[in-house]
Amino acid sequence: MKEQDLAGNGSTDHQTDFPVVSKPNGQMQQVMPVRHDVPETDDPYNPARYRKPQDPRLSPGLEQSAGNLPNAIDARKPKKSWFIRVNPDPSYRVILPLYTDDDSKRREGNSYLFDPGIEIPLDLESLVRDTLVVAAITSTGISFLYTLAITDSTWYESGIQAIRLAVEGWVRITPSDGCYSVTYPVAVLPEPRFPNVPFRDYLERAFAKRLIRSLDDPVVKKLRGVL
Repeated sequence: MKEQDLAGNGSTDHQTDFPVVSKPNGQMQQVMPVRHDVPETDDPYNPARYRKPQDPRLSPGLEQSAGNLPNAIDARKPKKSWFIRVNPDPSYRVILPLYTDDDSKRREGNSYLFDPGIEIPLDLESLVRDTLVVAAITSTGISFLYTLAITDSTWYESGIQAIRLAVEGWVRITPSDGCYSVTYPVAVLPEPRFPNVPFRDYLERAFAKRLIRSLDDPVVKKLRGVL
């Protein structure tokens, strides 16, 4: 497999009852209902409410395919063993204000989304970071949200390049000496089948239990030292 250093430095690197449906194999499965009763102006998962401009190097590409989205997905970095693709549709990416709990027992899926109506206090600006969030899928069909903190660093620059390459083809993305590197699969993998659901459903299923709606949220109080 060929590995590419993207920095150019030579390195290689909350509980809800859901309806139950019957699956083809006879097993029963709970399904999260898709909500359409929330006005778009009040919907915290409506990506249009987060209006910061995106990096112009990300461009559209492949068409979306049919599929299903799990009840819960993670907002995370891909595992080092994954080959991934990123949804080429620009409407499936957004810049969100996220706080990542580095002290959480979970190594991944530990990011909190701040409602766009909240003005981030000055004392939290270093903790709540603008983060590029894109819809992605693994070669084994695991849907997730790929997160990349927007910083003035080689991590961001190489991360943007890695995401661009993941729009065009299957890649493995791993950290390597201050940047991200990509590795290509030795075999030809089939084209991805992205879930045919709105991007707001991705956001809801990733952040339903980790949505900050006010500064009175216990997570925020803890961060600000409020007892």
